[in-house]
Amino acid sequence: MSFTIKLAGTPYEFKAEATETILEAGDKAGFLLPSACRSGACGACKAQIISGTVALGSHEPFALTEADQKLGLTLLCRAKATSDCEIKVRDVKLAQKKPEGIQAEIVEKTLLDPSIMRLILKRADGGVFEFKAGQTYAVELPGNQKRYYSVASSQNQKETVEFLIRKVTNGMFTGMLFSDMIRVGDKMRLKGPEGTSTFQTPKGRKAVFLATGTGIASVKSIVSTLVENNDLEGRELFIYWGVRTSQELVVGEIFEEWAAAHPQIHYTGVVSREDTWPGAKGHVQTFAAADNGDMTDMDAYLCGSNSMIKAAVNYLTARCGLREDHIFMDNFGF
Repeated sequence: MSFTIKLAGTPYEFKAEATETILEAGDKAGFLLPSACRSGACGACKAQIISGTVALGSHEPFALTEADQKLGLTLLCRAKATSDCEIKVRDVKLAQKKPEGIQAEIVEKTLLDPSIMRLILKRADGGVFEFKAGQTYAVELPGNQKRYYSVASSQNQKETVEFLIRKVTNGMFTGMLFSDMIRVGDKMRLKGPEGTSTFQTPKGRKAVFLATGTGIASVKSIVSTLVENNDLEGRELFIYWGVRTSQELVVGEIFEEWAAAHPQIHYTGVVSREDTWPGAKGHVQTFAAADNGDMTDMDAYLCGSNSMIKAAVNYLTARCGLREDHIFMDNFGF
């Protein structure tokens, strides 16, 4: 059985099967709806139900509060239509083409820290990578599994693509990557690019970036693209990168160099588990609030763990007036 999903305020509608989420149905129909983690954790795909009903399943996602549900909000990555629906989303774009499978070859594998790997790939067919800063590629694994990683390199760098990958305990892909099972010259298959958490802040509006761990990859991609394009005039960027120990600030020098060369860029490395660290200690959202105060007219880009995203959204919306429609999120579940 299928239902009609109408996107309020637009001429667009599409069909959704009862067995698929609204986000999956939108993807299939060629619509780019707001999304990030696709697991119900980050809230990037939160949307307003104008009419109709949906089911979220037995496991309620924590990104959707009881108050949200009373206001008629849902998560497109979890909601399955149980009737025809009209929904209001923050943004919708038409997909120009569906993500394609890409055969890629490893050209560099560098251990930046015992738990962080820089991986650089080129296309095996000699082609170029076409993506927007802030987007992700999926590494295809056996058993139809995928692992999503944000690109760390500038979108101007088309011959190769860079990723910063954290080792995951018992992780299928990282277990092979951090050993000799995957080597320079080996091939792997990517799918993408995907994701809508690209830089969307107009000139004259400040942007704040909060990242934890390898979530800094997408921030690096966005900022390097702005720097290379000489597109910093009329902008102000505040970047907060949270890690456990200072040795995990593996690309911190790059941000420090950008901040020294460009007055529009402000960078703070925040360490949470190192008593001797002389710099900022604690949580990224605390320093973002202290530095910026009223954030009602700022955009916020959140890249990292579920726990950081949830804490930062709750803290900055309540304390600084950050608007939910000014929040762009990218979640790292793997």
